Amino acid sequence: MKNKNLTIKDISELSGVSIRTVSRVINNHPNVKTKTREKVQAILDETHFNVNIYAKNLRVKSIYHIIVSVEKQNTPFIGQWYMNLFQSLNGYAKKYGYKLILHQIDHLDTNRNSIFAEGIADGLLQLNTRKKPSTDHTQREDDLPTVTLGKSLINQKNPYVDIDNYDAIYNAVIYLKNLGCRKIHFYLGSLAYTVNEERQQGFIDGVTRFQLEHEIITDIRTSQDGYNHVMSVPKEKMPDGIIVSGDEKALGVLKALNIRKIAIPEQTKVVGFDGIPMSAYYSPSLTTIDQNSDEIAKAMIESLKDIFEGKTPPSKIIKSNFIIRETTETP
Repeated sequence: MKNKNLTIKDISELSGVSIRTVSRVINNHPNVKTKTREKVQAILDETHFNVNIYAKNLRVKSIYHIIVSVEKQNTPFIGQWYMNLFQSLNGYAKKYGYKLILHQIDHLDTNRNSIFAEGIADGLLQLNTRKKPSTDHTQREDDLPTVTLGKSLINQKNPYVDIDNYDAIYNAVIYLKNLGCRKIHFYLGSLAYTVNEERQQGFIDGVTRFQLEHEIITDIRTSQDGYNHVMSVPKEKMPDGIIVSGDEKALGVLKALNIRKIAIPEQTKVVGFDGIPMSAYYSPSLTTIDQNSDEIAKAMIESLKDIFEGKTPPSKIIKSNFIIRETTETP
C-alpha cells in the first residue's frame, strides 16, 4: 500500500498510538517499547511513508508533559492524601523541568482516554492500580513510559513505587493486640484495587495468627461510609480495636464513636492509614500509618526520569512510619 498523501496523524490512527510516539519511532528515539516500535515501523514500511521535514522535526521536546492519573473511586474528590502526593510530585517534577497534568477519572467514564488520544503526554504516573484493566484501556496508555503507585497486575513490566501494605497492616494488628484488643474491625475500600487486597491479607494473617475475633468491612470509601457503619453496629458488638484504611475515613469513625459515647481509646482504639497532616489535629489525634508520600513522589519522578533516559529502573519499596497518638494511647 502506498499513499503519498499520508500524514503522521494518519500513521498514528492506523497504528493506534499517539502522534508523539510515531515521531519517536521516526526519529529512532530509545524511549519506545519494542512491540510498539515494530508495529509502527511495519506500518511506515507498508505505506512507504515519506518521512518529511515536518515529521523529522517533531522531536521529543526538552519539556516533558506527564499525566498523573488518579481515579475518584465513586467520590466527588480524589482525597487529601492524593492531593498531598500530587504537590510533592509537582515539586520534584519542576527540578527536571517536567510539567504535570492531573487527570481525574472515573473508571466507567467512556472519555477517560481522550487525553491519551490527543498525544500530548510523554509519560504517565498511575496512582491507582486495578487488578483488571478498564474496559476502555487502550494501546495508547501502554505506549507511554509509565510508573505506577503500587504493583500493577495489568502491565507487570512497568516499575512501581509502593510501601509494604501487607506488613503495615499486619504490624498494626500486632500493635493493637499488644494493647489488649481482642476484637478488631478493619474498614477497607474496594477490593478491585491491588493495594486493598494486600492490606486485607495482612489483616487476615495477623488476626488469624493471634486468634482474634474480627470483621472486614469493604467498600468504605468516604468519611460518611465509616460514620454510617459505626452507627449501625450494636453497642454490645462494638470492637475494641478498629483499623481504617484511610485517615479521612477514620474521621467519620471517630465522630460516630463520640456520638455513641464510646470512650477513645479506653473502650475502642482506632488506627488510621495515610499520615495526612490534619490527622494530628483530629480530636482525639489519630494514630496512623504514614505512607511517606514525599519519598514516594521523589522515587516515582526519578524512576520516570530514568525511563526517559533509556534506563530500566527497579521497583522501589518505601518505608512507612507508624505514628502513635491519642486514639490508641492516652497521653
